Amino acid sequence: MFSRSLVGHFRGGIGYVNVVSSVFFSGVNGSAVADTSALGTLLVPAMRKEGYSSEFAACLTAGSSLIGPLVPPSIFMIIYASMTNTAVGDLFLAGIVPGIVLGSVFLIVNWRYARENNIRSHDKKPALRVIVKTGFQALPAIFAPILIVSSIVFGVVTPTESGVLIVFYAIVVGFVLKTLKLRCIYVAVVDAAKLSAAIFAIIASSSVLTWLLAYAEVPATFAKLLFPFAEDPILILFVLSAIAFFAGMFMEEVSALMLLTPIFVPVASLAGVDQFTWGWWLQ
Repeated sequence: MFSRSLVGHFRGGIGYVNVVSSVFFSGVNGSAVADTSALGTLLVPAMRKEGYSSEFAACLTAGSSLIGPLVPPSIFMIIYASMTNTAVGDLFLAGIVPGIVLGSVFLIVNWRYARENNIRSHDKKPALRVIVKTGFQALPAIFAPILIVSSIVFGVVTPTESGVLIVFYAIVVGFVLKTLKLRCIYVAVVDAAKLSAAIFAIIASSSVLTWLLAYAEVPATFAKLLFPFAEDPILILFVLSAIAFFAGMFMEEVSALMLLTPIFVPVASLAGVDQFTWGWWLQ
C-alpha cells in the first residue's frame, strides 16, 4: 500500500509500484526468486488489467527482481563472503548504489512504455495524510533491512547473528501489531528448515565438487588459459561475467555461485582483481 500511495497515481503507476515494491521487498528477503514469486502472482495480473501486455509485465517483474541480490541483505553476498572470507558488511554497502541505479533504470523503462502505449492509472492522487499513514504502517518492514545492515556494518552482530536478530525483531513486531499467530511461527520454522536443508545439501555437494576441481587442478588450468589476458583486468571481468551469465541461464543462482567461485576467484586475483571487487561485479 505504501508503494502504491507513493507512485500508483502516476501514468503507468502499477508498473512503478512493481519496481518500488521490488526495492523494498529485496531489502527483506535478499533473493531474486523469492521476490519474483511473491510479487509476480499479485502484480502481473494487476498490470494486465491496467493495459500492460503480458510479456512486458512478466519482463518488468523478472527484471526488477534482480534488485534482490543487490540491495542488502543479500543471500548471494552472504554466501560469497563466507566462501572467500570477504567482509560481508563491505559487500552490503557496495550493493546499495547499484541497486538504486538498477531500480531507476526500470522506472525509466516503465515510464517510456506507459507513455508510448498511453497507459493511465485509475488511482487518484492520495492526500498527504494517506501517504504518511501507509508509510507509518510500512515502517516496521522498512526498518528491518536497515537494522540488519547497520548491525553488521557497525560490528554489533555477525551475519549469522543478524539472522537471529531479525527473526526476534519480526516476532516482536508481529505480536505487538497483533498480526502474528503461533501457527504462523510453526509454519515459518518448518519452511525455514526445509530451505536450510536444501541449501546445506547444495553446499555439501558443492564442497565435494570444489575438492574434485582442486584435485584435478581445474582452477590452475583455467588460470593458465586466461593468462595471456591477465594484463587487462577489464577484459577478464567481462569474460568471467559472460561465463557466469551463460551458467545462470541453466542453474539456480546459489548453485552457480558455489560452483564458479572457486574457479573464478584465482583467475580474477591473477588479473589483479581483489575478492571484494569481483564479488561486487558478480552480483
